[in-house]
Amino acid sequence: MRPTKLRLAGRSVVAALVALLPVVTTSAEPALAATRAFTYQCLGSTPLGLVNGFAYQDVLSTSAPASVPAGQNMTIVVNPRRNQMPSAIDDRPVVFTSGITLKLPMPTNSTFVSASLSGGFGTGPVTVTPASPYLVFSIPGPIVGGATFQLPTLTLTVTAGPASSGPVIFKLDGFTMPNPALTFTARIQGSTITADVPTRCIPNPNAALTQTTVT
Repeated sequence: MRPTKLRLAGRSVVAALVALLPVVTTSAEPALAATRAFTYQCLGSTPLGLVNGFAYQDVLSTSAPASVPAGQNMTIVVNPRRNQMPSAIDDRPVVFTSGITLKLPMPTNSTFVSASLSGGFGTGPVTVTPASPYLVFSIPGPIVGGATFQLPTLTLTVTAGPASSGPVIFKLDGFTMPNPALTFTARIQGSTITADVPTRCIPNPNAALTQTTVT
């Protein structure tokens, strides 16, 4: 998590999906790789009802074919980096973070085939579940404040739809706080109490991770 306000150490609670799994694509052009930075706006609620707003940046490396024939399979890989859990939020120590859930919408103009994870450490057993229209990541934790961790690589295979329906676009989810892309609970050590702080985040702006032309 790269901080823009609260001195959050590390790169991202969201990202670190590492080590590419090779999946065969059919008649697709070679993959295009890109690295993009996304800013997340977050709100955390204390047991007293107080809300702190903060922002951080998430750096993701992604790859997908430049184009694919209609009806053929293609592979998308999201490859964030090693991260460090924030050691403090608003100058209050983070004991640990747990119950991390990330929603990614299924790519546009495509049909889900498979999703797999590999690699990673320090997070507990990560799972990815297709729950139309989303892929839902569950990262149980706990991840201790200040600890280094790495989430597993996501390799997603989909079948491209008709060319008339436009490109296959894969992006993050969540445009409003009532429908956040990312949620987690941070246990924060205050001056007199330790509190669990439910937190929700949305990407702002929400640019595409990958875009593939259907031919």
